[in-house]
Amino acid sequence: MVRFINKEPLVSIADLTLFIYKELVVNVHYMECFGSFAPIRGLTRDGSQAQWFVDRQIFITGWWLWPELYLRRPFDSFSTSRLDSLLEEKANQGVQIYVLLYKEVSLALKINSLYSMRRLLKIHENVRVLCYLDHFAARV
Repeated sequence: MVRFINKEPLVSIADLTLFIYKELVVNVHYMECFGSFAPIRGLTRDGSQAQWFVDRQIFITGWWLWPELYLRRPFDSFSTSRLDSLLEEKANQGVQIYVLLYKEVSLALKINSLYSMRRLLKIHENVRVLCYLDHFAARV
């Protein structure tokens, strides 16, 4: 335990720590997120949104995909940022969307890929979903 004769050094240490956090840690992480060489586009501090420069095809794959996933927080302020609504918007623009899902063994995992597949297929006719691997047909 550190004891100070007066409280002035304690206040200045707290101020210095806050300054370092705000000016150095937050800004460095924000400016060079993931060490990318490309400049940050969209979702910047000024509130601008990222642009979808997609006009033909979107490919998505993963072992777990939840269609109702919100991509921006807080979710009540950005209700249009749900994955299914974004994919529906692009499908309505004529973009072909291909999704490859991992088909789990229901005894081992409960990621509900069948629900995700059905939900994604209901979005639009331009959305196509393939579940891989059918364990029983492949005798795995």
